[in-house]
Amino acid sequence: MNFEVAKSKIIIQLLKGPLYRDLSPSAWQHLSQFEVEISEYYSHMGLSLFIHQDYGFAFLKQAIASENTAAEDVLPRLVQQRELSFELSLLLALLRKKLAEHDSTSGDPRVVLDEKEILHMLKIFLQDTNNEVKQKKEVDALIEKAIDIGVLRRMNHDSRKIEILRVLAALFDATRLNELDQRLKEYEAHANQST
Repeated sequence: MNFEVAKSKIIIQLLKGPLYRDLSPSAWQHLSQFEVEISEYYSHMGLSLFIHQDYGFAFLKQAIASENTAAEDVLPRLVQQRELSFELSLLLALLRKKLAEHDSTSGDPRVVLDEKEILHMLKIFLQDTNNEVKQKKEVDALIEKAIDIGVLRRMNHDSRKIEILRVLAALFDATRLNELDQRLKEYEAHANQST
């Protein structure tokens, strides 16, 4: 493969979303080979390349302009910022907490849950309902949204098994996780008082 084509493919792939070493070993190898050039290319667009070698993922972040930057020097946003619903934010926070708990108790780098476990995690925060089928469909829709944004992946051998992808840890660092954990405790206390 022509090196310029390989480099261009990586540039395009990262613009579409995170790149994972285990899903695209060839692309990961090219990313490692052209890391400096690719990083420099993105910097001209106001993007920075984030690579986590240990867990094998890479993604783009929008560079944040400093307060001193003149308005005409601020680049337009290229990386899509998504407004997350309360329910999806809640799911992501619970998944990030699960990832942190797993890391502190297990040496296995992968965290795999089934749909029932995710439903159980969310249930305390969802409105009580007699229509469990409807509630399951709503949770399934949240799972699909989390898959679409690249933080969950269905396992090939069993589509009910879902892996929490490590990119979630980069999106929610330890400080943000502590803030989310505090909010979750507040929501849980409020939910318990309401019932």
